Amino acid sequence: MAGDENGGLPVTTEGHLSLSPRLTAAEWWRAKRRRLLELWTVGIAVSVGVTAASALGYLDAAQARSLDLFMQLREPARISDIVIIAVDEAAFAALGHRQPLSRDYLAKVIRGVQRSGAAVIGLDIELSTATSAAEDTALATAISEFEDRGLSRVVTVATEQSPSGPLGRPELQGAVVRGLVEMPEDSDGVIRRTNLVIRRDVGLEPSFGLAVLARMGGLDQDGLQRAVGGRRQALRVPILRPGSGWQSSGDPLAVQLETLQRINFVGPAATFLTLPSATVAPLGEGAAQVPADNPLRGRIVLIGATFEDSRDFYTTPHGKLSGVEIHANVIYMIATRSFIQPMGWMLGFGLQVFLVLIAGLLLTVLSPLAGTVICLAGAVVIGLPASYLIFERGHYWLDFMLPVFATRILGWGVDLLDRPHFRKVIARYVGAQDSEGVASERREVSIVVAGLPDFAALSEKMAPDDVAIQLGEYGTAMSDVIVSHGGVIDRAAGDVVVAVFGAPRAHVHHPVLAVRAAAAMHEALRVLNERWAAAGLLQLRMRIGIHTGCVVTARVGDGSAAFRYAIVGLDVEVALRVQALARDLDTTATLVTETTRVAVGDRMVVRDQGGFAMKQLGDEVRVYELVSLQA
Repeated sequence: MAGDENGGLPVTTEGHLSLSPRLTAAEWWRAKRRRLLELWTVGIAVSVGVTAASALGYLDAAQARSLDLFMQLREPARISDIVIIAVDEAAFAALGHRQPLSRDYLAKVIRGVQRSGAAVIGLDIELSTATSAAEDTALATAISEFEDRGLSRVVTVATEQSPSGPLGRPELQGAVVRGLVEMPEDSDGVIRRTNLVIRRDVGLEPSFGLAVLARMGGLDQDGLQRAVGGRRQALRVPILRPGSGWQSSGDPLAVQLETLQRINFVGPAATFLTLPSATVAPLGEGAAQVPADNPLRGRIVLIGATFEDSRDFYTTPHGKLSGVEIHANVIYMIATRSFIQPMGWMLGFGLQVFLVLIAGLLLTVLSPLAGTVICLAGAVVIGLPASYLIFERGHYWLDFMLPVFATRILGWGVDLLDRPHFRKVIARYVGAQDSEGVASERREVSIVVAGLPDFAALSEKMAPDDVAIQLGEYGTAMSDVIVSHGGVIDRAAGDVVVAVFGAPRAHVHHPVLAVRAAAAMHEALRVLNERWAAAGLLQLRMRIGIHTGCVVTARVGDGSAAFRYAIVGLDVEVALRVQALARDLDTTATLVTETTRVAVGDRMVVRDQGGFAMKQLGDEVRVYELVSLQA
């Protein structure tokens, strides 16, 4: 056949050949460079698309789950620098299942924590609802008495409605630091992020965790709001060195206003040292003896409800956690400065490009399926541990899912590349087909031979112009059908068209493509006949023969003359003879050989036409008439 000016070679989804000892590196490059450049072009385009989709938030759900996986892979930890005092089921039952919780009981717990030498208390229980004046007074007194230079060491929950009664006294409210406990849920109902500072009608409000650490650092409410509302929006809070305890703040903590920060969860429930409130409340009695060496001394203590009726449980990457445990994770993240830092889109894009370049090489040397599987496996086997190591050591989040997405989409791109209309678009960027890269080889193909049995006799009765018109329109229509089905025209001589499916590039389903193309060719001729009849021209009949077998594919011609890609072998002659058999059977349908029928299988219904001895070939060939074809 003549060289394809548009570079429209047959479909390639399977059967790529590896570099063989018969080909030098230069020869291999000439044979494969177009494919490689196509894959690289598609791969870079895919990387740009994946990066853009990530930046626009379309991949947030998948990225969130990949980060969840990193957190779940961590080894279980046991943290005692932040202690939780849990008002659990037993305590709730002992209090008569009463809500709001007994303020007198909370006052005893606070006094017990104070007497144990805690540095600061975070009271994760809303106090907006008033109870009895006596109990509210007892709690207000306990909060105000645990103080340092007139500033209470108890941090309370900021609510829209200020407490009333004794807990709402201005002198108490002015001595207490407050923080917001609300955290947004993602679309799947999981809490993964928090705002450290948000703006409300009353001004800037810190999160509960930030307020606890700020109070531990000696800031009051006004000082905290000034620090986070200043130009630099930075404040000094204590630093926790795991294994070494609490230290004075070093570098100021940069806080971004109303910016959601991913929570670096340390572990599942019970990761933080948790004590039942029933063991601490008795220490609030004056006669109780408190050991000097106790787990609360010098530590942050959070008091919160963990009984079921509190409804203070939320879904996190580690499953259900109580609200007080989530705040403990936030405090630990801030105190240890273990914020999750994205690596940035540029690095992610660079890694995607690097991977798709390697994937392009593999997909060129190997079959698309094998290449895609190897690339995906490599992205997971290498990318996941590397990303996890970076996350665990430096708290940098390098999303290994983006290269996986890019590689998977590149695998789909292989199929697109094998579609003629898409190849024409890509050809604009990677250049015209280099036919010198087509190597000679033996391979299995399916050959379609179409002929017009009556055309020679009819042409004697037709005007020369009409012959040229019909033959030209017939050749164009058949060529379009063949190319659109992934075939290549081997030769077109007058009223005979020979097409090959499965070469120069392999396709595992070339017999199916050949049979589908034959059905489409008959349909195309039917449309032509309707138009010709309306124009007063003669109608034509077409017979098609299809055979699947092995041929030698070769580029014929020299460097100074025109060349063409040809298929040679006895199986080509078989296809020609099968098409001729249609005349003997007096049919204008499609005949297929046994090898094609077996390859296509139950996708088509056929009628057995028996075996025929092929002259000059010696072997008997069984042929079948195509009756119908599944969509």
